[in-house]
Amino acid sequence: MGTVVLELYWNHAPKTCKNFAELGRRGYYNNTKFHRIIKDFMVQGGDPTGT
Repeated sequence: MGTVVLELYWNHAPKTCKNFAELGRRGYYNNTKFHRIIKDFMVQGGDPTGT
């Protein structure tokens, strides 16, 4: 596992960005596997709770 660097579009989706950033700050996504990565576009991962 390693560090993820990403860009959030605060002007387009401020609530989503705020929620994502806060969950990340709290460690919610630690050890989450991202199963789909499209460079310079997006990533997809599973639910960290396994539900």
